[in-house]
Amino acid sequence: MDTYVDTGIIVKTYIKESDSPNAIALLLSLPAPIILTPLQELETANAIRLKHARGEITAAAMAAALDNFQDDIRAGRWHRPFCDHSAIYRKAAELSRAHAVATNCRSLDLLHVASASVLGCRAFATFDKRQAAAARKAGLS
Repeated sequence: MDTYVDTGIIVKTYIKESDSPNAIALLLSLPAPIILTPLQELETANAIRLKHARGEITAAAMAAALDNFQDDIRAGRWHRPFCDHSAIYRKAAELSRAHAVATNCRSLDLLHVASASVLGCRAFATFDKRQAAAARKAGLS
């Protein structure tokens, strides 16, 4: 459980987007299982559903992506660690107080950074520059 992967990267591994090859390469470089918090799981499934709602993917593509995601969870590619949600929210509030103005980072992004920090991760993988700045300020590479 060394690297926390932002939801945006996870989604790109199940739905083809312009930077999906980079997301896939990144995930393949990480040892399994990769952390999957309830927030990541919800956000990934919801993002896939929203892509269908917006007309970006077909119903069949949505169903296939959701099935593939669940298959990977069952196969052990993803690990669901215990999450102390109170500690995560406290850490997110701390990060907000200390870094929100400087990083312009959204609260959900801070919750991901806080999750990584509370879970003891050393690295944080994201394509979002603001979230990456918050992760660095939280001591994650």
